[in-house]
Amino acid sequence: MPFLDYMGRCLKHYYSHLQAIGSEGDFVTAPQLGPYFADALAHALAPHLADCPTIVELGAGTGQLAVDLLQQLEQLQVLPKAYIIQETSPSLRAIQADRVQQLPARLAERVQWGLSDQIAGLLIANEVFDALPVERFIQTAAGKKRRGVDYKQDHFVEVTLDEPIDFAVPEVEFAEGYASEFCPGLGAFLDTILPYFQKGMAWIIDYGYERQEYYAPYRPNGTLQAYFQHQLVSPFFKPGAVDLTAHVDFTTLAELFIARGWRIDFLKPQNRFLLEEGVLERYPLTPEHYALKRLLDPRLMGEHFKVMRAEIAF
Repeated sequence: MPFLDYMGRCLKHYYSHLQAIGSEGDFVTAPQLGPYFADALAHALAPHLADCPTIVELGAGTGQLAVDLLQQLEQLQVLPKAYIIQETSPSLRAIQADRVQQLPARLAERVQWGLSDQIAGLLIANEVFDALPVERFIQTAAGKKRRGVDYKQDHFVEVTLDEPIDFAVPEVEFAEGYASEFCPGLGAFLDTILPYFQKGMAWIIDYGYERQEYYAPYRPNGTLQAYFQHQLVSPFFKPGAVDLTAHVDFTTLAELFIARGWRIDFLKPQNRFLLEEGVLERYPLTPEHYALKRLLDPRLMGEHFKVMRAEIAF
């Protein structure tokens, strides 16, 4: 089968049964590291809530960011009228509901699940696009070929299918044997969300690169990774029980936003975003706030993660 189908089936099973994110799961996201990320994001969102009083969070994980963000915004005295979580995983939705119910009623009552009407809102997508299935390809002497998955000797392996694949990167010449991936479903995914926004802004936070760096010659096998209990494993280890992920091509993502009428305001490293929102003014780098260093350190999450902001009808 094409790798795209394999990854799609694995992720569907994985996220429908996911019970934990953080130390007890397979990966850690910024909200699990303390209040720092929500603090910076609250300061970024606060000036825009008067015009766009609804917050929408895609793939809210355990609900930790929603909880922290509402508490931070209350301290800033600028709460949203509604906080909508768009979640496809039944298990994560149950976890989110439990977490939200721990909030004071005045905050919990603002949270709801699922978009239904057009809004003026602020969109948050933290580590969402890296979890979309990707198509794998390899450059051969006969052109680009689709990569697939076969079952041999009691385990899955990646193979090259005798199927040409229509994919090109402007100004990049792939050497024979170069393999990578792209996300063919990215536009369709955006089309399930962006039409709800009459006006608004979006903050996309994820690990990734701009296109020229994504497909650089020194990255000859792409960015696909698999994690199990915080360890890198083969993408074919325990199918459906490991986190499969690929980095985000921010150039393509930006182009898709623009094609849908949005404007890109900026793309910057996560550490620059946090610093510009004043996180160190409120949380100095003392031993008590050691986890903040992980979010800022360019060797860790500081530059590996990017923040892209887009807006429409302003």
